[in-house]
Amino acid sequence: MFYWLQASCCKNHILTVTETGNCWQYLTDTGTWKQISNFVATETCSSVRIVNVCCSETLNIALSESGMVYSIPVAISTPSTEKVVQVACGLEHCLLLTATGQVFSWGTGTSLFLEFWLQELHSYFDDMFQCTSSIILKRGQLGHGDLESECEPRPVAALEGLRVLRVAAGGWHSACITEEGDLYTFGWNSSGQLGLPTQTHGDKRMKLSDQESVVTLTAVPVPVTWKEGEVFVIDVACGSRHTLALLEDRSLWGCGWNGYGQLAEDPNCSSSWDQMRQIPVPKGVSVKNVRCGAWNSSLFAE
Repeated sequence: MFYWLQASCCKNHILTVTETGNCWQYLTDTGTWKQISNFVATETCSSVRIVNVCCSETLNIALSESGMVYSIPVAISTPSTEKVVQVACGLEHCLLLTATGQVFSWGTGTSLFLEFWLQELHSYFDDMFQCTSSIILKRGQLGHGDLESECEPRPVAALEGLRVLRVAAGGWHSACITEEGDLYTFGWNSSGQLGLPTQTHGDKRMKLSDQESVVTLTAVPVPVTWKEGEVFVIDVACGSRHTLALLEDRSLWGCGWNGYGQLAEDPNCSSSWDQMRQIPVPKGVSVKNVRCGAWNSSLFAE
């Protein structure tokens, strides 16, 4: 019998870690489990004990007990002086958090799925391609101040000087919590998932407005503000286009797209929130942490 310590799910597979440090994968198309044992060992580590995994449709990332990071099964180059303690996957990007509170990111700064589709239609919709590629494909989820892709983990310079305690990655956005309890977000803000004001026209996403208060994307981390004033964030989770935050007083907050009720409100009443709103929880329930799937949310409570 296996005792699972942690699991990560996406549309077509599941990654899990057992108490013995083994990594298993479940494939939904075949309905079968298989152990992943072909991790490429390094010169300083002859065996690999996995303690954390994360996955998406395009990424499978594992973290070993020694702090090595694997894009399964190959080890990823990370600074030798930094031990990685947490990994988080978006659809096409990944975040690493070190023991000293430094954040690294790599992956695409755009959307490869949409890029391929638009290139196929380029000859027929030249104007749409030029417009959409500048608005939709550029998402800034790596936080480096540009919209370029990175093949290897690169430190998020805008967070230097801050000690980050937790990271989360959504579809094309990212979030970080500092030791001061501040929440920083960056990337795509199509539905207000960054907790920053956005602008829509029907179902069509608009270009950046001349108004400073309207944000379609931000390529550098920015602090999220609460109308209620100073708050202390202790946990954060990101879905494809929504974000949940847990505060020190155990109140639950959320922003972003609510099309499937992932913010615990009737989607017919409110389809998206572009600022953090409190989400009511049952009386007597104390929330311990939060997690998000692409289009759903869950709470661990006591």
